[in-house]
Amino acid sequence: MVSSGAYTYTYDGYNRRVISNDSKGTSYSFYDAKGQLLLRETQEGIASYVFMGKKMVAKHKDYTEAPKPAGDSKMHYKPFGDSIEAPKDDVGYTGHKFDTDLGLSYMQQRYYDPVIGRFYANDPVGFRDVHSFNRYAYANNNPYKFVDPDGREVSAVFNKATGSLTVTDNDTGKTATASAFSGQKNYTGAPNGTYTISDFPWGSSAKDNYFAILRNDSFLDDVADGFQSNYNPAEDMQNLRLHEGSVSHGCVSVPKAEDWDGVQEVLDNTKQGEPVKIHGENFPKYGQLEIVDKPAEE
Repeated sequence: MVSSGAYTYTYDGYNRRVISNDSKGTSYSFYDAKGQLLLRETQEGIASYVFMGKKMVAKHKDYTEAPKPAGDSKMHYKPFGDSIEAPKDDVGYTGHKFDTDLGLSYMQQRYYDPVIGRFYANDPVGFRDVHSFNRYAYANNNPYKFVDPDGREVSAVFNKATGSLTVTDNDTGKTATASAFSGQKNYTGAPNGTYTISDFPWGSSAKDNYFAILRNDSFLDDVADGFQSNYNPAEDMQNLRLHEGSVSHGCVSVPKAEDWDGVQEVLDNTKQGEPVKIHGENFPKYGQLEIVDKPAEE
């Protein structure tokens, strides 16, 4: 949305709204690398926001004039985000900015109407599961049980034939490319298919720079129980890893440190989707990896 009546909005290269011209005048917004709102400059002054992880824990405002009485700053919300008190033109439900002029929450990639519980644009990720048939729905139409993914995750492709790995943040458009391989000597490479990228959750061998890649057509709990570090095609082992290194027992390995730094930076900074549940515990979902085996076109 770039305009609504006489109001206009300007966005940066990451599609984040940085300038608003509305009934309250011109305001400016500044974000961190992960897209969290850090500071807003308005006609009344400068407001800064402090986050612990993804949770806003403090707000500070420097007024250019005498502050206006704001009353009780505590807000209460209905399940889909409609406020019980009079709405305020400030960060509110789920930590997103509410626009009183529009009557919508600005959730960066899309605007959301808390009265009808729907986004004003469709989900750019597309179909994922039965809940995503309605691409305007919020939190699977059940915010009592579900949360809505706060971003668009990554899309990654590993081509075994060309030895190339590409990882793209669908939110910011940032892309990392790397040389990669899977399998060596007596170990077969990872099977073709679509994988979910998550943390590597298994036991003491888990490392900060290891990611799990989970076959989407597998029962995650079953294959996690039987996970082995060595890939054995006869056992149809389907839980593998994405990591830096010069050894691959079926995992997707990136041998060059500088290549891996780029891949890890994109993954670490992407907005995560709905968590992956393994053994009843939630792990971050970074996005999807497609493994293919296509010779380079001549």
